[in-house]
Amino acid sequence: MPNNKKKKKGQKKSGGEAAAAAGNGNINTTATFGEMVDLMKKCTTNDNGTEEETPLPIPAGASCWICLEEGPDETGHPLRRECVCRGDSGFVHLSCFVDYASRKSAEGWKKRMKNLDGCMNMEFNYSFCIPWETCPNCKQHFQGRLALDMATAHYASTRNLGDDDYRSIVAKSSLCERTARVDAQEGRKLAISLLQTLKENEKSWRKEPLLMAFYIPLTEAAAYETIATGDMDRAYPGAHHLLGGLRIVSYDKSALQDAFKAYDRALELYESIGMETGIGNVKDKVIALKQTFSGEINDHNKHDSLKIARAAYKKS
Repeated sequence: MPNNKKKKKGQKKSGGEAAAAAGNGNINTTATFGEMVDLMKKCTTNDNGTEEETPLPIPAGASCWICLEEGPDETGHPLRRECVCRGDSGFVHLSCFVDYASRKSAEGWKKRMKNLDGCMNMEFNYSFCIPWETCPNCKQHFQGRLALDMATAHYASTRNLGDDDYRSIVAKSSLCERTARVDAQEGRKLAISLLQTLKENEKSWRKEPLLMAFYIPLTEAAAYETIATGDMDRAYPGAHHLLGGLRIVSYDKSALQDAFKAYDRALELYESIGMETGIGNVKDKVIALKQTFSGEINDHNKHDSLKIARAAYKKS
């Protein structure tokens, strides 16, 4: 159970002070919470460039489970909750949770580095990411804007580690995925940047063969999936939200071809590391994509989808 040590009213929350105090080097202490918020706003705007935020109804008496204070934090940001907690539980100040996640993430990283053999277990390998993505009370992943805000704060916390640091790569990968859910084009740009970073720093990871053999290809595959989402949006704005639903007959064929190519590359990478979940998800998406843009797929199974995808963009 998280430590509910109450802070004195008026005590400043730094968004990274606990990790800095621990001396673990995992948090960029020069990135203030305000700077993290600015980064978050860049990824959470609507088509008019204004910030979108739907106020969450907060029960009377609800308080942050970390600092135990009610109402907004000292920067004016309200209590947040986007998980499956119910009643008055699970509410938290973003600044408090960034501090908490920084500390827990550093602890997870230290355990990972002490037992690299355990990294064959994906849950263990990514244990340093869990505090940024999951509510420690209900054990469920954050949803909506809170998921994006935490991913942005996570990436901001790694800015002093360098692009070749695995923690920075994983944080950026998470940010790509969550940004794409809000803005497909921005997510695509981040994913392209991530692929370039992977290419430029390949030599740096040779000291950890497991990274090169499994986790880097896995990250690359996820980036191509994000790029495909952006390409779908270029083909028809919002198409990635309509997969397998409405049929779209007017679209940018070149962008659709790019989406198929990106999925093709993602599938090749998943197959190279035997990631069955990734293989199945991509094949499902390719089938849904083909249905959405042409309605031609009816009786094909998942194993036909790659052949269908290749044929589709070769004819485009």
